[in-house]
Amino acid sequence: MGGEGHIANTMGAITILGGCIAYARKRSIPSLAGSLPIGLGFLASAYAINNGHEYEGHLGAFGCSCVLIAAMAPRAARAGRITPGAIISFIALGAAAYEGEKAKQWAP
Repeated sequence: MGGEGHIANTMGAITILGGCIAYARKRSIPSLAGSLPIGLGFLASAYAINNGHEYEGHLGAFGCSCVLIAAMAPRAARAGRITPGAIISFIALGAAAYEGEKAKQWAP
């Protein structure tokens, strides 16, 4: 099924871009160090999805979404206002729901 990797590709790009922006604005090395592996995980998952390994790819993207939620949601909750981390947490929640459902559909 063509196009199923778009969510993982988009999440990978958003995650890497967000880490780079945080580093550029505040010299946040933890943001950069955390966003790169998660973003690359999303991109690797998209590659797997687009190359015939749909189940493994969706499962990987689901895992990346869960890690992103676990990393960003507590920081967003402590801030008590809408922050980029809060927005990413909500987007990752949607991605986790989508990727989890697609993984169930492709389960062997």
